[in-house]
Amino acid sequence: MWFLVTAVLVTLLLFWQRVSFPITPEKETGTYSVIIPARDEENNLKRLLPSLLAVPNKNREIIVVDDDSSDKTKETAASFG
Repeated sequence: MWFLVTAVLVTLLLFWQRVSFPITPEKETGTYSVIIPARDEENNLKRLLPSLLAVPNKNREIIVVDDDSSDKTKETAASFG
């Protein structure tokens, strides 16, 4: 029983002060790339690429890597630019 009481007291002492981090304004990030590996993903790319392109961002680059697909993955990716 004494162990339980000691554990509760130690826990209360450790978490007595609340740690907070200062709020800083969001900084402009550099460019970034989204790399999509795709093999026979024609149907999934038709859903994925419009959702990625829906948010305009000039600092973003989207790369689709086609791995010798047997469907029209390459043409589908190219149709979105």
